[in-house]
Amino acid sequence: MEYLEGRIFIDPKLPDVPPERRRVIYRAVAQALAVLHSVDVDTVGLGNYGKRTDYCKRQVERWAKQYLLSTGEGKSMRNPKMLELADWLRKHIPLEDSSGATTGLVHGDFRIDNVVFHPIEGRPWPVDQWKFYIAFSLFRGASIYAGVHCRWIMGNASGGERARCAGEKADSFIRTAWSFIHRKSVLPQQPPTETSLEDHVRQLGHDSPNQGMPLGGKFVPSEKVQKLRNKLTKFMEDHIYPRENEFYKLAQSTMRWTVHPDEEKLKELAKKEGLWNLWIPFDCAARARELVFGSRNSRVNNDFGSLLGAGLSNLEYGYLCEIMGRSVWAPQIFNCGAPDTGNMEVLLRYGNEVQMKEWLVPLLEGKIRSGFAMTEPQVASSDATNIECSIKR
Repeated sequence: MEYLEGRIFIDPKLPDVPPERRRVIYRAVAQALAVLHSVDVDTVGLGNYGKRTDYCKRQVERWAKQYLLSTGEGKSMRNPKMLELADWLRKHIPLEDSSGATTGLVHGDFRIDNVVFHPIEGRPWPVDQWKFYIAFSLFRGASIYAGVHCRWIMGNASGGERARCAGEKADSFIRTAWSFIHRKSVLPQQPPTETSLEDHVRQLGHDSPNQGMPLGGKFVPSEKVQKLRNKLTKFMEDHIYPRENEFYKLAQSTMRWTVHPDEEKLKELAKKEGLWNLWIPFDCAARARELVFGSRNSRVNNDFGSLLGAGLSNLEYGYLCEIMGRSVWAPQIFNCGAPDTGNMEVLLRYGNEVQMKEWLVPLLEGKIRSGFAMTEPQVASSDATNIECSIKR
């Protein structure tokens, strides 16, 4: 590890930093963590550094054991709700945990005073299941605080007198976790006020479980989306990941412009599973259904309706896009790949009946593919006002 000249901020409140610079630093820290989590462990040679599967499961058991060792007779008082929280976490471990599909790097002690910042600029040197992850973070914090309090009782806590309150903080984290689990939304009704971290945690720990936005609030997957997400995850694990090598072999061969036979089989299976055309916005679907069929022939109308996705908003589709994006082959299996999706949406929103029947329906069925071209020599063609070519009959 090479020496880096830079700054370290010990106090996370950054009292000596002008307010307008604090936001830059906080965002940079979050971005640095995101970059770290985005590293491909195989590319950087760390694929065999540790176990690829059951990370969350192992972490829950590790910190549950740590809590039991730090509490009980002669130690910090044991909170039964913490044991119930451990059981809840065991039952809600994400499906991806067992597959290893989301394997990545995890910084075991990432905080602002463990980051070396650029000596002048406010940037650091390079470095789905919301309820589970937030509850687990609080569970881990409670276990750590219980250990600190246990060491204070035994007289060897490095935090001195501050460690005396660690047991209360552990219980506060436990209350907060359960309050979060029972919430219908992770977002508060009002923006947060200028409170300290301790005040915020204490407030959360005593929140009513009825607080928050209605079920399915912003950034919180609804039950419908969660079910689709689980189905999609299982489909990826059962059918797509195991075939990736075969798809890659075809793509690198002289037959790369042909379609792998398994791809067509998986497309039909995706249709049956209700995982087809998930990208279609619900308002587009309604327009197409009315314009193409209106009230005529309800049976045909229903068949066409099955091609119009699951009635999701763009935000809801984002949760599913995240899963499909883990394999380069997945989007086309679910008919959710570019440029077809963009071209279909143009037809859905602005096409007339003739255009929809001739081009949209075959695209929705996956029987044809489409293209998109805007590149011209010496022209910045991403700006449509610069297009110089024309098409004439």
